[in-house]
This record gives sequence, structure tokens and C-alpha cells, in this order.
Amino acid sequence: MRRYLPALLWLSAMYTLTALTADLNPSPEGGIELVLYEGRQVTLHLAAYAIQAGLLAFALNGRLSLTSGVKLMGLILLIGLGQETIQALLRGRVLAGASAFDLGVDMAGAAVGLWLAGRILPEGGGRG
Repeated sequence: MRRYLPALLWLSAMYTLTALTADLNPSPEGGIELVLYEGRQVTLHLAAYAIQAGLLAFALNGRLSLTSGVKLMGLILLIGLGQETIQALLRGRVLAGASAFDLGVDMAGAAVGLWLAGRILPEGGGRG
């Protein structure tokens, strides 16, 4: 159970930061500021969900079969939906296009995280 603690702490940090910053930084209207803002958002989502997926893979002792990978991707999708729900509730509006894009980026980040975990973590988490 302790192996899940890093993943739970990371999830708590992501949701807390989402709640604290939901309305602080509205996207710019256009121009280079919008491009930079969106680039930063994509980078943050990719990194956050790659880390989350890697931590979940670690919790499973590095045993990543196709079935467990698909299940983890489903869990990551639920985590992403939770984050988008927090944003929608705190902002008082739903931005369906932006939320769908964010979820796609989240899933891409999770795929990268699982791929890296499959390359880095020893089979069975190094435990005998």
C-alpha cells in the first residue's frame, strides 16, 4: 500500500493546484501571449500526467502488461475528468473544447509516462 503513496500525493497536489489556480490565470486574447500560454499549458499537462502514470506504474511494481496499461489509462482518464470537473465547478462554466483538448494532452502524457516506466522500472519492481 505504501507504494501508492507517491501517486496519491501527486494526485492531491495536482487537484489542489487546480483548485487554487482555476481562475487566476485566464488565457490571453491572442497573439504571441496566447501561443506561449497554450504551450505552457500543454507542457504542464503532459508532464503532470506522465509523472502520475509513472507513479502509478511504480505502485504496480513495474508490472505493465497490455491489460494493466489499458486499465491505468482508464484511471488516468478519470483523473483528468476529475481535474476538468474541478475547473468547471470553480469557474462556473464549461469550456468543452478546451476540456477535450486538455484530456487528450493528459492521455498523451500518461502514454509517455507508461512508456518510460516500462523502460525504466525493472520487471517486478526489483523485489524478489
